[in-house]
Amino acid sequence: MDCYESISAGLCQMAIVSLVSGGLDSSLMSLLAKENDNMLHPLFINYGQLSYEKEWLACQTMHHKYGLPIPKKMDIDGYGKTILSGLTSKEKAQNLNLKCNF
Repeated sequence: MDCYESISAGLCQMAIVSLVSGGLDSSLMSLLAKENDNMLHPLFINYGQLSYEKEWLACQTMHHKYGLPIPKKMDIDGYGKTILSGLTSKEKAQNLNLKCNF
């Protein structure tokens, strides 16, 4: 029996490492993985985004509310300083006329 057949037969669980942000897409993916009895290992990455605190809080709140595993957090916030964008630089965000409450 191969791995796929073992999972289909319910003999083992598929494990998934998922990138989570607290947003709609990653939250829905996590809920679908839970519904399908997958072993979920959520990972949140702080890459220096301006909205880091809000995203991390949203991620923790959503996982707690729906009984999902507590996300692990990886801090690589220096990365955001190497490639500036509207997500990592207040100046760039202002130049792009993004309305931010950071």
